[in-house]
Amino acid sequence: MGETPFAHVPHAHPWSALFSKPGSPFHLAAGGTLLVEFVADLPLEAQEDLARLLKRDSEEGVSPRVIATAGVDLESRLSKGLMAPELYEVLNRHRLQVPSLAERMDDLPALIEHALAEQARRLHDRLPFLRFAL
Repeated sequence: MGETPFAHVPHAHPWSALFSKPGSPFHLAAGGTLLVEFVADLPLEAQEDLARLLKRDSEEGVSPRVIATAGVDLESRLSKGLMAPELYEVLNRHRLQVPSLAERMDDLPALIEHALAEQARRLHDRLPFLRFAL
């Protein structure tokens, strides 16, 4: 099985580096996956650039899959002129809305167990009492 390119754009990433330069996250993810955190926080100009790139590259068949996160309602941002309509259109094709953790309190024990087990794995330790503690 071959490697699938993956690039991650953290929230604080300078947006201009996203697109233009060879070796940028967008180009590294060609044929793979690009994760853009807090897409609604990108400057409007960057959103428009990203939308153009995604449309152009999808027509050429080289656009990466894009996973975009947003901590705000994108429709609201769109109606206020803070979200590029072209990017909203591209991103809204396949939408997954995850309820906040406050709405999923029953998930907390499993999430805590997973986080502790992951930390234990990193520390090369086992926590056999974990299931009984929760």
